[in-house]
Amino acid sequence: MKELTDKDKEECGNLKARLWLSIAKIVEEETKELNVEATKLFTATLAELVYNQLLVVGDDLESFAKHAKRKTILPADMYMITRKNEGLTQILKDYENEIKQSDAKTNLNINNTNINNSEINSNVQSNISNTKNEANLSVLDDIDFSEIHDSDEIEDDTLDDSLDDSLNEKLNQTANRTTKR
Repeated sequence: MKELTDKDKEECGNLKARLWLSIAKIVEEETKELNVEATKLFTATLAELVYNQLLVVGDDLESFAKHAKRKTILPADMYMITRKNEGLTQILKDYENEIKQSDAKTNLNINNTNINNSEINSNVQSNISNTKNEANLSVLDDIDFSEIHDSDEIEDDTLDDSLDDSLNEKLNQTANRTTKR
């Protein structure tokens, strides 16, 4: 087992205290049901036994994952530990299936939400595009085309440049008005 830092030792102490409390509650419930008594020494010894067993299980799980060249512990690693206790293995597999079904329902709800959000985003983008197009058309209404002369002396490039300059100026004015709102 690796060397623990002060923070790790504190966390282990907290874990051990919570474990002792949980075990004490279970012992109390069971003794009432069985109409027997358990001493505090029994409860403390049982808590220590469970804690030490959890440390061993943790080390084993870590070893199984390392042996498989993984950094993540999988349910299959836990099944390796419980392989000699078919009842416990079955309980763990049933619990794993419940979690998977719950996750599948949650993911289905999330996917439906994402689809709805996609539709909303698509509609918003469409409305924004339509609004931009309408704004561009209204800018064209504001352009004074009388400044642009249709004469033989003006080359096509000059006409295009004049139109582009006027259009860009009006678009910038509209954009500035929109951002100020």
